[in-house]
Formats: sequence, structure tokens, C-alpha cells
Amino acid sequence: MDTLEDLRIKSQKIRERIEQIELELRQPLMTNPDDSAAEEGTREVTYRLYQVEKENLAKIEADILELA
Repeated sequence: MDTLEDLRIKSQKIRERIEQIELELRQPLMTNPDDSAAEEGTREVTYRLYQVEKENLAKIEADILELA
């Protein structure tokens, strides 16, 4: 089992990843229609990764509350 400090470190790393993903998702889509379809697919994958990281963060925060 992770210590409270380990969980806090993991939480911080996930928060940083979430911030990076949010920055990426805020970028405008390309205007070229040929590139747009591929970019939309990539954006969907990125958004799913964002959702997974948010879920991971919620789990770690629950574990932190349990140990605190």
C-alpha cells in the first residue's frame, strides 16, 4: 500500500498531466479539412485520456482522505 506521501506525489503528477491535456484540448482545430478528421480523432483520444486521468485523480484523493 502506498504511503500518504506517495499518494500526494502521485496526485500532483496526475494534476500536472491533466493541466497539459487541458492545454492541448484548448488548442484550435486546424482549418484544413483533410487534416481535420484525423485531428478530431486524436482529440477524442486525448479527451478520453483526460477523463481517465480525472478518474485516477478522484481515486487517489479518496485514498488520501482515507489515510489522513
